Amino acid sequence: MRFPRQLHGMTSERLCFPREARLLKASEFRTVFRAGRRARVGLLHARFRLNGNERARLGLAVSLKATRKAVVRNRVRRQLRESFRVNQHRLVGLDVVVSLSRPAAGGSIDLSPRLPDLWSEIVRAAEAEGKWKD
Repeated sequence: MRFPRQLHGMTSERLCFPREARLLKASEFRTVFRAGRRARVGLLHARFRLNGNERARLGLAVSLKATRKAVVRNRVRRQLRESFRVNQHRLVGLDVVVSLSRPAAGGSIDLSPRLPDLWSEIVRAAEAEGKWKD
């Protein structure tokens, strides 16, 4: 089954998550952690900074400390990537690194209701800085 090239006025190119939209190098992560601002929603922590590009880039830092089970860590990463893919148009010009803190003992990790809030919090904090989206 083939999908149409256009979906709700957006081309499939805009909805993809190419290599250029990812933070890959340790130096890129280090720059965001050192010079970036913070945003937090529930268990999700984000660091972000202006990147001077015309595209948003995402880095993920989901560690063993957050959850010991690889299945859960991978599910968290998939949810974060998918949510970023859909919302990247709101974050143009930012490098974002998202991490996860450890849930309370026995607590489950359901990110879907919190992800839109995280992107909104990042946009709010970036606009408050005054150098973004003039």
